[in-house]
Amino acid sequence: MSLECFFQPHSLALVGASDREGSVGRAVLENLRAFSGRVFPVNAKRERVLDLPSFATLSALPEVPDLVVIVTPAVTVPALVEEAGQLGVKAVVVISAGFKEIGVEGAKIEAEVIAAAKRHGTRLIGPNCLGLMNPHAGLNATFASSMARSGRVAFLSQSGALCTAILDWSHEQNVGFSAFVSTGAMAEVGWGDLIRHFGDDPHTESIVMYVESVGSDAAGFLEAVREVAERKPIVVIKVGRTAEASRAAASHTGAMTGSDDVLDADSLPKTIAVLGGGAIALEMAHYLEAMGCTVVLLQRNAQLLTGLDHECSDVIAKAYTERGMQVHLGTHL
Repeated sequence: MSLECFFQPHSLALVGASDREGSVGRAVLENLRAFSGRVFPVNAKRERVLDLPSFATLSALPEVPDLVVIVTPAVTVPALVEEAGQLGVKAVVVISAGFKEIGVEGAKIEAEVIAAAKRHGTRLIGPNCLGLMNPHAGLNATFASSMARSGRVAFLSQSGALCTAILDWSHEQNVGFSAFVSTGAMAEVGWGDLIRHFGDDPHTESIVMYVESVGSDAAGFLEAVREVAERKPIVVIKVGRTAEASRAAASHTGAMTGSDDVLDADSLPKTIAVLGGGAIALEMAHYLEAMGCTVVLLQRNAQLLTGLDHECSDVIAKAYTERGMQVHLGTHL
């Protein structure tokens, strides 16, 4: 099923919306003020939240929302996902924590959430995530302190903390994104789903992924990467190569980081694009060549704009060649 309802919803319900200062429910609702679609706060104890009419349950809403965002305690989530599914909601984001990352009891709750989603064909991002943004649609369904600038890079991360750090950095460097997705535990929507979605997204020219665990569908991950990398660059930052790093990641995703064998497999693309011609790019190219990769200089393409004209590319290629590196000039990976 398409992920369009996550990133282009016309209406959205926030379960756990709150006016309490410092709460996640308030932070998310405040971020949703810029969204041009219809926003429905859901809070059984309030008639209004931040000057918006509030509803006691999802079933009480005047319409079935395209997207439901949940920030209530973990124990409430299975019933909420079940209710959303029965209503015909197509997409749910679970920001709430307290699932398999806390142990056996949390894992049982997460299994109930997954079962409810699958029972009704509801797509689900999370749990235990920061949320997601689509700057081009004015959608900020996160509890981050700011909205990402519009751009052409889709940033996907299993670490919510890294999302906030990259977001802060991007504002300082004036870097924009086509989407900003905190995947959390990836209980239902996986890497393959997201890669394919942004592979088809007209606003996205490249994909950057911070990966702690590939998950159980390694074959699907590889298939999606091979398919999309033919037309868009994909940068994968794989962490958890040490036992200590794996344990740290497990503390918030609930899954030990996956084997690096998947990302080192022969079936993955071994061609790397280096964008730019400065000293840093030269050093990066040298490092990648030493790892056995082929360095490609990307020129102008329908979906790729690197600022390199033919003359500049020739100069950089000569510099690479003089350093004994194999270089191919091309317009695609």
